[in-house]
Amino acid sequence: MKRLLILVAVAAVLATGLSFTAARWWTNRARPAPDLVRALDLTPEQARQLAAADKEYQAKVDEGCKNHCAARYDLGTALAKSDASQAPACVERMCAAQTEMERATLAHILRVREFLTPAQRERYAKLLYDQVCTACPMGMHQP
Repeated sequence: MKRLLILVAVAAVLATGLSFTAARWWTNRARPAPDLVRALDLTPEQARQLAAADKEYQAKVDEGCKNHCAARYDLGTALAKSDASQAPACVERMCAAQTEMERATLAHILRVREFLTPAQRERYAKLLYDQVCTACPMGMHQP
């Protein structure tokens, strides 16, 4: 029983950290399209394509966030009970929602690259690298 409580406590801490990371990461990387339009010097047609891609991507992220938050709420409810046997399943649902959001992000990045020129792709790759590889989303350490 003591091991189960420790496992549940660890799962709760991990879930909280993951939630915090996901929220900060989505906020920091879901920059408005005009920033990218200027940074990549997009043509009006490319800006239109970006806006359409962003709209579709945002809908997927919103759905993933809704699913993640619902699972996190269920985790809190499970932890509040004396029998926290449902807690691991809640964490699994949270992880699945996060995975789907990561897949949506990758699909979005690849879609945007399709309508960029080679020079714009290079600048886009640099922006992505700077966003993803140079800072910890939780601000706790340097990658």
